[in-house]
Amino acid sequence: MVQIYGIYDSITGKCRYVGKTACGLKRRLIAHNGKARRGNHPSPFYIWLSGYLLLGNEPEIRQLEEVAEGVDWQSREAYWIDAMRANGEPILNSATAGGGGDGTPRYKWTPELDAMLGTVADAVIAEMMGATRKTVAYRRELLGIPASFDRTRNVRPPMQGGWNKIELPKYIIDALGTQPDYKLAAESGISKYTIGRARKSLNIPSYAETTGNTGVFKKGEPHPRWSKERR
Repeated sequence: MVQIYGIYDSITGKCRYVGKTACGLKRRLIAHNGKARRGNHPSPFYIWLSGYLLLGNEPEIRQLEEVAEGVDWQSREAYWIDAMRANGEPILNSATAGGGGDGTPRYKWTPELDAMLGTVADAVIAEMMGATRKTVAYRRELLGIPASFDRTRNVRPPMQGGWNKIELPKYIIDALGTQPDYKLAAESGISKYTIGRARKSLNIPSYAETTGNTGVFKKGEPHPRWSKERR
């Protein structure tokens, strides 16, 4: 199933983007927000979304239509884009309708490969296909097949210095050490471990080191639960 969706300004109620996904609305919205927070995409939609998130706002995602397998979802997406524009909605789609994918990887999945899913490690199938393990895991999850218990071929991804390097937005770099790493991670959609590595590489002390506020109770001090301010 492919879902045609709209992303709405939660303040004005106006639709700002029409898209499609086969991986679920919640996951798709998280992906959009993460891409916008990284600030490395020049399209009108992501420029708007990046500024919208910086103001502390959260967009809404709503299903417009669900398209069954075998139905021309590209034409249905084009229909909704035209309908939104005809209705005066300020959508920011810049690509041709139907020009993207449906959210599924571009590999040829044969019945034989599908039958292997869940019987051996995802990495084994990925090696056979020349794909990434995440591509295989996505296909397996899409079909509702539980993972194999074989974890012998699963390896960590390479350090983020090449194709998978994440560039931190300037506003996150400027805030390093002024807030806990986990708070910056929640704000940017980037792992706190990635933020921590970036902070250490810049020799910036952590928020706990700077303020002494580690969240750990120190022996001999009044416990905050029983302090006068909490009574």
